Amino acid sequence: MKNTLTMKDTPANSLDRVRQRTIDMLLSCRKSGADGHPSETPDSLPLGHGGLEISSLLLLQVFVKAEEAFGFTFDDAAVASANFRTVGDFVNFVMQAYDARTTVG
Repeated sequence: MKNTLTMKDTPANSLDRVRQRTIDMLLSCRKSGADGHPSETPDSLPLGHGGLEISSLLLLQVFVKAEEAFGFTFDDAAVASANFRTVGDFVNFVMQAYDARTTVG
């Protein structure tokens, strides 16, 4: 089910929904690790070994899902230079990209 954001959302509410949806996407791609609701997933949880066990290829799938869900394309250079060790690293990156898109356009 696609979760769309509407103009009636407040900026804070929209970012919270982006955060929850992004964590949902990560949890749906995991090989193992945390079970439960996105709100129960700590930002410090590793994406790779010892955490969600998400490989680089699975993370690319999450990027594609996020682009489709939120209606924008990530900057390749920004993605390549970023460090995604934890759930928080990835979620914050997506939220910043979403916020930049909505404040610019």
